[in-house]
Amino acid sequence: MANTVLEQVGFIIGDWIPKEASIAVAADNRYIYYKAGVHDLSIKEGQPVSSGTIAARVAKEGSKVEMYVEEAVLGSAYYGIGYPITIDHRDAVLVITLPPDYVVGRKKPLAFLTGKQDDSWRPIPVERVSHIESSQKKTWFYADEDPYCSSHTLKNLKEQLPDYF
Repeated sequence: MANTVLEQVGFIIGDWIPKEASIAVAADNRYIYYKAGVHDLSIKEGQPVSSGTIAARVAKEGSKVEMYVEEAVLGSAYYGIGYPITIDHRDAVLVITLPPDYVVGRKKPLAFLTGKQDDSWRPIPVERVSHIESSQKKTWFYADEDPYCSSHTLKNLKEQLPDYF
């Protein structure tokens, strides 16, 4: 049953990631699923997880890992992101790999922040925002000395603001 679920998840994730990407799942230090993209690392089900791979590092650290892996590790260099997951009550790893020169497109930065002041929401141009802070589990930004409460987290805003901010 786990293999059927993995195949379904692989096809669903495949709709969301670039066609160049490959999807690998490892558990108990072996790959249990692999769906090759255009950039095929030729991983086989049952193959042991090699040290130096993203899968090995995620399994060791138990947290998300994003890194570039040299050609010497698997025979082909790659860039990837790995996530710790649980399958059938056991620790596992999900890894999405891309060609080493793949550039992830960045979304266009926000031009406005929507903030609540009193009982109304207002769009405020980003260039008017002087600073942003997080206080009491809320994110506040300031424009012309006026405070506005944002529905975005500070971490989320960091990824969406223009580079000059």
